[in-house]
Amino acid sequence: MTPNSLICSPRLVRRIAAVSIALGLAALGAASPAHTGISPSSPDAAARGQWTAKRDDRPNLIWFGFQSTLSHGGWNQNWDGMPIAQLKGLSPDAINGPTSDVAFDIVRDAGTLRCHGEFSDGIGAGLFELVLDSRYADQLEKRGVGRPTRDQQVRLALADASYELLDVLAAQKYPTPDLDLFLKMTQHGVDVEYIQGMAKLGYKFGTVSELIKARDHGVDPEFVRRMADAGYSKLDFDVLLRARDHGADPEYIGDMAELGFKKLPLEDLIRARDHGVDADYVEGMNRAGYPNLSLATLIRARDHGVSPNYAKRMKENRAGVSIDEVISMRDRGVHD
Repeated sequence: MTPNSLICSPRLVRRIAAVSIALGLAALGAASPAHTGISPSSPDAAARGQWTAKRDDRPNLIWFGFQSTLSHGGWNQNWDGMPIAQLKGLSPDAINGPTSDVAFDIVRDAGTLRCHGEFSDGIGAGLFELVLDSRYADQLEKRGVGRPTRDQQVRLALADASYELLDVLAAQKYPTPDLDLFLKMTQHGVDVEYIQGMAKLGYKFGTVSELIKARDHGVDPEFVRRMADAGYSKLDFDVLLRARDHGADPEYIGDMAELGFKKLPLEDLIRARDHGVDADYVEGMNRAGYPNLSLATLIRARDHGVSPNYAKRMKENRAGVSIDEVISMRDRGVHD
């Protein structure tokens, strides 16, 4: 899930530009953030970068984007939605009010993001520096995950790889991930809410990799609930995944139901979707003079290249022609 595009005031645009230039010059050793009029950096920061933010439509939630360079020259970028209460030293009034300078901390198990910059009417931008927690590497090692390098801990901090996440994995009887897998799952959005939400709906996977796969393909608690509301509950995960991947989602199911295709096996709808039989095609064939066709006939017509326009022309030129005859004419290349 990502926020809408940021739309900034001119002053905020200038601030973002100044921040970006400062980051580039600092990486080359030519300047520091002090030259931009923003607070100087702390010598103990493990990473520095730029943040942008936008309030969410939901109360008390805000979206943050973090961009930073790593010690080996790599680039790291994260988007994360979080409760406003997690921003220590930043009030909702400062976020939603007129343009103002701000300074706040985001405290995570792996380290603290010390942020400063500007907010204006729910949109913000500025610089951050990350100070790592010295206890984090020891804790991950004790939990069997492994001991992260400095750059790995930076990435884990930016992705908010928490102890709670490891505790939830253990409570759900998942194998303990290694460092690479732990980082991957956090970067791919497999968080506490996702794991617990899927478990409550009866979906527990054998490995963390399967959790990541489900998340990557958009099979989340909201999708599962909406499929149940559409009449398809307690589905095997493989079926859910196939429906999601092939576009046989609740919207498609609802559109087809309105056209008379109700309570069909989900596999039939997946097959129809794969063959390009959607609401637009069905409605087009109805208008062409071929209403109430079966799903199998619609699929066959679609596969043979019978468009609604073609079917309409054949119907107009040859009164009483059946859909089977139209398909045959299309196969033979009849165009008038």
